Amino acid sequence: MEIPPEKQKADDLAEVTDAIAENKDVIIKAIRLMKVLDDAKILDASIGAVESRGFITGKFTKELRKEQYTGVLNNLAPLVFMIGKLNVPNLQDMLEKVNKGLENANQASPNQRTTVGSLVGLLKDEDANKSITYFLNILKGMSRED
Repeated sequence: MEIPPEKQKADDLAEVTDAIAENKDVIIKAIRLMKVLDDAKILDASIGAVESRGFITGKFTKELRKEQYTGVLNNLAPLVFMIGKLNVPNLQDMLEKVNKGLENANQASPNQRTTVGSLVGLLKDEDANKSITYFLNILKGMSRED
């Protein structure tokens, strides 16, 4: 038996009304969000971007086809996977030490010469000796085959 269109329309309207009543708070939040986005002109920009998506995609694709981006695009995926292998806490500690070293190096006189005596003096300085040992251990680790 087929439902008359008027009855179907009434049933659909009742279903929508029930859904509105059950989700009143969510709907009000969505309206507030839309108002904020509209006030900030983000909705207008989004609508424009969606309407012009073909044009924007074409421009973006044309730009990325330029030879200057070839290296970036070829290296992007391996770079992202390499970042996943980094031990960030250890890297952060090392980079903080490198930053301190760079700060110290930038304050030193560029005309200062290093002599054998000054190197021996560095080996006697406990902090400098630790840094030298640290970098020697990095070099040892880099030279090992897994």
